[in-house]
Amino acid sequence: MMLPTVSASSPSNWNGLSSWLLRLGGVLAGLMVAAGIGSHSAQAQEPEMASYYDQARFLEAPSSVFREGLLGFANPAASALSEPQTVFAWSSPGGDDAGIGDWGVFSGLGGLGTSFVRIRRDAGTPLRTQDALLTEDLEATGYSVTLSGGSDGFALGAGFQGFTGDATALGRYNRVTLGGIARPSKYLSLGLTGNLSVETDDTELVGALGLRPFGNSRLTVFADAALADGQAVEDALWSAGATAEIVRGVDVVGRVFENESFGLGLRVELGRVGLGSQVSVDEPTGAPGRISRVRLGTDVPSAIGDAVQAGDKRVELTPTSVPYRGPRFSFGGSPSPRFYEVIRTLERAAENPRVSTVALDLTDLSLSREKAWEIRREIEAVQGQDKTVVAFVESAAMDVYHVASAADRVVMDPEGSLTLPGYASSRTYLKRTLDKLGLGVQVFRYFEYKSAFETFSRTGFSEADSLQRQQLVDAWYDLTRDDVAESRGLSADTLDRIIDEETILDARQARQAGLVDTLARWHERDDVLKAVTGDDTGTLSVDRLNDLATASRQWGERPEIAVIYGIGSTSVGSGMEAKKLAKQFRDLADDDGVDAVVFRVDSPGGSSLAADIVAQAVRGTAKKKPVIISQGTVAASGGYAVSAFGDRILAGP
Repeated sequence: MMLPTVSASSPSNWNGLSSWLLRLGGVLAGLMVAAGIGSHSAQAQEPEMASYYDQARFLEAPSSVFREGLLGFANPAASALSEPQTVFAWSSPGGDDAGIGDWGVFSGLGGLGTSFVRIRRDAGTPLRTQDALLTEDLEATGYSVTLSGGSDGFALGAGFQGFTGDATALGRYNRVTLGGIARPSKYLSLGLTGNLSVETDDTELVGALGLRPFGNSRLTVFADAALADGQAVEDALWSAGATAEIVRGVDVVGRVFENESFGLGLRVELGRVGLGSQVSVDEPTGAPGRISRVRLGTDVPSAIGDAVQAGDKRVELTPTSVPYRGPRFSFGGSPSPRFYEVIRTLERAAENPRVSTVALDLTDLSLSREKAWEIRREIEAVQGQDKTVVAFVESAAMDVYHVASAADRVVMDPEGSLTLPGYASSRTYLKRTLDKLGLGVQVFRYFEYKSAFETFSRTGFSEADSLQRQQLVDAWYDLTRDDVAESRGLSADTLDRIIDEETILDARQARQAGLVDTLARWHERDDVLKAVTGDDTGTLSVDRLNDLATASRQWGERPEIAVIYGIGSTSVGSGMEAKKLAKQFRDLADDDGVDAVVFRVDSPGGSSLAADIVAQAVRGTAKKKPVIISQGTVAASGGYAVSAFGDRILAGP
């Protein structure tokens, strides 16, 4: 087999496109040759195999171009590019909106596509590939199974379609289908499908092209063509048309065919449900018809859905230990959302027009001061979008209350308490114990404030260590006090007095002091939230919120940012596991699918050797793509050394 080649002098963008075309065409050509698709002629005594256009009549546009594409039925690769969903489609012949002619159910689950169809033709009906009219009523049923895989930029699939009933008379032969879809950029989509009858020598090759001049779903123009075995190119069946997204989730589709038939359709998405209707006219006979569809399954971006449900939903979030990393599933119950997931949920709740309220269950929350500050900032961002945040607490100390106080309404368990002792920093010194044991300590120390080993060499704070710790404690306290005072409408002096003189407050004292607003428990949240907002709100799950946020119609690979963690001491085999972490950075440096790296560092330091192993890996990655450092509660000594070669270092106060 000879494949076209591109000269070395071709422009770089053509090289990239041609490589996709060669890859797609070469793979499918090889599969089709292996399957026996060649230059055979159809058996004269049997009707020709039904064409792609007759077989996939429920398509408004090529499956590689528009929406879910019948989830692999027309091109097996389409199911790999679609989220799990099911489509029920039916035809109403002769303009009879109440009648049902053909119908089909098409489902996709990841790379698995299935379908069940019924085909019915009345006497006198022509088929596009036949010259004679049908002399009797015919009916057949069919099914298909397809498997596919790939990425958002390139997918391949294969499937089998089987038929029973009057299938042979209708040209419905059991067939193997092979398909591929390439989306090398957000502007271009290419589809190629091969159909091979396993009962006759009939074969068919279908190609499709889609262009998005603006790089988004606002406007798509397309064309496709089907060439049967032994058919001259000038006799090939074809269609062309365009789709226009009027508003998000509402599309108008127009399509014309080589025999001057045409169709005009409307698709309306409401989120997890979609509706569609297409009016078509078969020009040779002048017969009108309608194709209708209902889609159920994954969320699709929808301006109508957002408008109808605007402000009707609340998001509930129950963070506990908010680890950086951890299991996504737990046999003993629901695992705590990870820190990034908490931040992401609050961000998405702020952006989603359906969400009016966020309810936070902070009763078991345990977290560091830095994480508390970051979560608090996201709460303020939610409020900045005119949404209400209600926080529920049982017994809270300084850092948890720092988070809760940002809410519009703080709700405390009637038997709960607040413990607000301020902040302190202390150390345990072991020198006298070591002296009694006859043990001495030799410290290698280079700078005045490097005080980590003073716990073994001193009996109390050095002046330098006392100074730096006092500055930290003062900063922590001032930040928390000022934030709480502003959120709760209290003066700094009032909070100072509560912390200095009262420290521990029961629920009623906390309400009297203006630190909480309502006494209730989490299971009473429906009544509390209605009292706060004045409305009944349905719950929008975090999973559904994520589905709505990530729903996209973009073509091609989307930019990816890797998040990587350097947690714990700088050690080779424990802590942040320097060698393993360095390998991750090297792998990310060579991964063309990753556009940037965020490196979250939360480390007190440790081995300088381990720190250098990571630092040099960060340096190498930063030469190829941006590396942004996000420092957590502490980035000290080696924890700072691993940060130094990032393009930018971000830290909380």
